[in-house]
Amino acid sequence: MNIQVSKVFAKYINKVAKEMGFECEASVVWLNQKQMYAFMGTEAMFDAVDYGDYDLQLVTYKAIKILYPYEYYACPQFIGTAMLMREWKRRNGKTEQDLKDMLREMIEI
Repeated sequence: MNIQVSKVFAKYINKVAKEMGFECEASVVWLNQKQMYAFMGTEAMFDAVDYGDYDLQLVTYKAIKILYPYEYYACPQFIGTAMLMREWKRRNGKTEQDLKDMLREMIEI
């Protein structure tokens, strides 16, 4: 499995959340330039181009949006491929269990 923003990876996040017992819902969203800047910041905009999360024709950015249950009173979280890869490399991940632990720590509230 590739660690990148995709529908398959969002589905995997949902599976891991259910398996590990924390509540969230992941989906792939397309953000325009203003949304990307507001939700993820300037650095993420440049990283998106480097990691293939930017569509030049539509001028949109791809990200995984993490929604939490209403009773958590938590804002949605947006994750890009660069964030995932940086964390994976920082942890020196090798196994699927490493990936599951990484996702839990990145996403769980």
